[in-house]
Amino acid sequence: MNLRIAQVIFRKELLDTLRDRRTLFMMIGLPVILYPLLIIAGLQFALVQQAQRDTAVARVAITPPWPEVRDWLGDAPRIEIVDAPDAEEAVLDGDADVAVRVLGRGPEVLERNGSLGIELLYDTTDFASIDAALRLEGEFANLRARLQSDRLDRAGIEDDFIHPLEVSRVNIAPPGKTTGNLIGLVLPMLMVLMIAFGAVYPAIDITAGEKERGTLETLLSTPASKLDIVAGKFLAVFTLAMITGLLNLASMAGTFAVTMSQANAALDGTLPFEFQLPLASAGIIVLAMIPLGVMISAIMMAVAVFARSFKEGQNFVTPVLLVISLPAGLAALPGVALNAYTAIPPILNVVLLFRALLTGEAEFLPMLITLASTAAAALAALLLATWLFHREEVILSSDDADTSLFSGRKAGIRPTMRPGHAIVLYLSLIVLMFYITPLLHERAALTGVLLLHWGLLLPVTLAALVVSRVRVASALQLRTPPLTTFLGALLIGSGGVILLLQASVYHNRVLPAPPELQEYMNRLIGDSYNQYGLAWLMFTVAITPAITEEVLFRGVLLSAWRKVLPPFVLVVFVAVLFGSFHLSVHRLFGTTLIGLALTYTALRTRSLYPSMLLHALNNGTMLIIGTGLVPFIDMASLETDGFPWSVLVLGLGLLLLGVALIERSAHRNQA
Repeated sequence: MNLRIAQVIFRKELLDTLRDRRTLFMMIGLPVILYPLLIIAGLQFALVQQAQRDTAVARVAITPPWPEVRDWLGDAPRIEIVDAPDAEEAVLDGDADVAVRVLGRGPEVLERNGSLGIELLYDTTDFASIDAALRLEGEFANLRARLQSDRLDRAGIEDDFIHPLEVSRVNIAPPGKTTGNLIGLVLPMLMVLMIAFGAVYPAIDITAGEKERGTLETLLSTPASKLDIVAGKFLAVFTLAMITGLLNLASMAGTFAVTMSQANAALDGTLPFEFQLPLASAGIIVLAMIPLGVMISAIMMAVAVFARSFKEGQNFVTPVLLVISLPAGLAALPGVALNAYTAIPPILNVVLLFRALLTGEAEFLPMLITLASTAAAALAALLLATWLFHREEVILSSDDADTSLFSGRKAGIRPTMRPGHAIVLYLSLIVLMFYITPLLHERAALTGVLLLHWGLLLPVTLAALVVSRVRVASALQLRTPPLTTFLGALLIGSGGVILLLQASVYHNRVLPAPPELQEYMNRLIGDSYNQYGLAWLMFTVAITPAITEEVLFRGVLLSAWRKVLPPFVLVVFVAVLFGSFHLSVHRLFGTTLIGLALTYTALRTRSLYPSMLLHALNNGTMLIIGTGLVPFIDMASLETDGFPWSVLVLGLGLLLLGVALIERSAHRNQA
């Protein structure tokens, strides 16, 4: 790569963007101005609302109109007793905020030292009604304490007699940690989004925008190499994304600090908040933002390069923004904290690291894993973007280009489905399964599996191929491979089952399945085995998914994305889609692992049949082991300890032997 040429292109792209004052203002200037205004306005609005609630008078209706209740509430501040024939109707009509309903014969109950029932009727859709109910609840709690004290005095009993324990909660978290935890739920996620938004428009403009303006061909005709062009364009996108992220982060942090300082000063320091971010923590955050910015910028460029116009580029990157925001939002869930495991997933790890630094709970090992994992993800994204920019059919894609994600030809039969259409099919099936699966399982679990696969998954997939005018045989890779590939698939399946079961042991130690789920699956398999027999159960659980799921994943999706992604990325991509398709976080790891083997087999053999055989073998073996039909396998010992090393070595050997057979067959076909 020629650094001088890359630097020239970088300066050109950066200056072009900086000259566009309107885009620059919308991307950087406006958010920096809006944060203080929005937060200050929101704080003022909250203070006004709180002041109104503190001074508002609660209108109370009493039913039946018992005089004692009126006397009890007569001296309570900001409470007005209203007369209403129907107290409940008065609350619903807005004539009263809350109604007090006395249960039973009030005077008689109190005279015999009984317990009087009182109901507070309020409207949960009306904030004034909710506030009035809470206020009355406090008043009646005080009244209950007074009546209780009077009764004990008359009986000559001390209050301590009925209160052997006094339990109270004391918050010992320092103000800085409290503030860090509060801000850590919002600020890191906004940081990720701001970096993404900062990369969106430059990435679209220097790819799809240049295609639309016709300037990309001119740039490619210069002596600059494609690597120089990619480097210059990427540096421009990355620089603008980092500027946007850092400026917005500084603006948000400064706004929070000033706002909390002013609030504490106004309330004489009674708020348990104190914003503090040590210089070392700020440096680590900026350090983690660099690979994060690299990864997001590269992903935006890799997606936008498929678009042929600025508008199409916006359509392409919008789902990417949603995908990026998902792991950032997951970090706000209760109980999610930075550790050695959560430090691995990109984006999620940076958000958790940011929050841990704000609360002072960051540890060295998770911090190191976070930086390494994010750097590895950034490198992978950058390599993918570089690879795509080296493909002329991608960077010069037109309406007739095979790599165009969504646009298709007006007529003619295509060999494979468009990549974008294949993803739309995949997402549509997930949505349909999400709604239909519970209905089918409620009626009959085993029959529901058959209806789901043969009545939904396979027909919809085949119908999509017909509607898209795709040649079914080529899209599904319906070709007969050499017999050695089937033997290779059998060996991969035999060794893979052993390794997959062992991997499940380690997975269950980190993310154990709920006992209820395990009991349900055992009961389902056991009842189905006793009712239908092994043959029918094998057809439903092993053979059926091996046909219907392979048609979608190793057929449609693999063939659609084969020309778009490099082989290694393609295998991982399809495997992750396969694992996610099962809609279970507890099954994601195992299904993704078997998806890697299935996708590799279909990719190297260029046939759907060996992967079908491997899929059926895996499911069937798991089913037989799960039903306890293998006498020499102790399921209890297997689930806790796994296999001995000798068995694991055997499994690895079988797997490698199967891979060798498939690779040998693939090389022969290429020759």
